Amino acid sequence: SNSLCQPCPKNTYNEQFGMVSSDACTTCPDDKVTADVGASNMTTDCVCPVGTFFADRDAGICRDCPKGTFCPRIGESKPDDCPATFSTEGSRKTSDLDCVCDGQSISTDGTRS
Repeated sequence: SNSLCQPCPKNTYNEQFGMVSSDACTTCPDDKVTADVGASNMTTDCVCPVGTFFADRDAGICRDCPKGTFCPRIGESKPDDCPATFSTEGSRKTSDLDCVCDGQSISTDGTRS
């Protein structure tokens, strides 16, 4: 058997010392993610995924970034706003590229509708 310490895979954690099997790793709750492998603390290492933000960090509550905002990084405290006159189609967006002209759409052939 392999007696080397193995880090828990991404999006899992293990708060107990002395575990040698990846079976000892627990998946982060509520679709939360980790920044890297080897997480050891659910509260600090399991954070909100992209497209969401901590509505209440102490309680570990994630909310979707609302329409008109985006959340490009994990563990966000607040959403980034789209520029003025721009919004998003729906919530849980992850990039400023999701911000489009508000109230207008441009079809694939470039004409406004």
